Amino acid sequence: MTDDATIVHISDLHFGNENAVWKPMEMADTLTTFLQGLSSNRYLVISGDVTYRGNIKGYTDCKQALLKVIDSGAVDRKNIILCPGNHDLCPETNGEKTLKGFRFFDEWSSAVRSDNRLLFSKRSAVMLETDHISFLCVNTSHHFNHEFGLIDVKGIEECISTLALSVSKKKKRVAVAHHHFIPVLEADTSTVRNAYHCLELLIKHDFSLLAHGHQHAMLQMRVDSKNLLISGVGSYGFSQPRYINSFATYILSDTQPIKVERYGLTADVSNNVVRIHHL
Repeated sequence: MTDDATIVHISDLHFGNENAVWKPMEMADTLTTFLQGLSSNRYLVISGDVTYRGNIKGYTDCKQALLKVIDSGAVDRKNIILCPGNHDLCPETNGEKTLKGFRFFDEWSSAVRSDNRLLFSKRSAVMLETDHISFLCVNTSHHFNHEFGLIDVKGIEECISTLALSVSKKKKRVAVAHHHFIPVLEADTSTVRNAYHCLELLIKHDFSLLAHGHQHAMLQMRVDSKNLLISGVGSYGFSQPRYINSFATYILSDTQPIKVERYGLTADVSNNVVRIHHL
């Protein structure tokens, strides 16, 4: 990687929820203004729960919002990085049976990115090379159970094995997943159940960042001597009393540790974004 790159990390948009705090076009305008204020080499990471409780309409709303952001030139569609969450499991009809799957997520991903690179109906993880970053996108709901996260370790190992063939071994390596890997609350049983081995692989293969959502909270921890940063963000649009809607940016540099900046969403200011001093 020859230049710094900035990741804008949003999660848990939950479009399709009638009680959503931010409407789709408000999201589009806020993201557009914020992204345009950043330097070049910018990426938008969405770590799951695009829709709300499998509501297909949520994908339509989010697609319209993101296409507006793309059309503005604020972000290249190839630099939008995606993975599904537990709310992205939608009912699908297969003959006489109705099952839950990721077909509608995949259709949304294809429409937003205009390719088939980040599809998860048949894959539990995808390795995506971009100009500046090698992204590992993980589906922690690949087991079709919305109650907890789970890693397909073999799928992760197969993806990581392709890094040896990477065009540039100097690129930063970033993993994106929905569920949190470390339990936070005493009564929470929704964390990734088999997180240890995946974290071990990320550390072994020099990943700098693991970005996740799900917990709807600002979480941050550095682990091991290589300083793998595990970072969670609040929900971008879910209505939850006492918790702020938020997102984060990560500045990736060749020479410095990842710089994290946190932002809250509020109608108190003209651009709807305020800086949060956190951790």
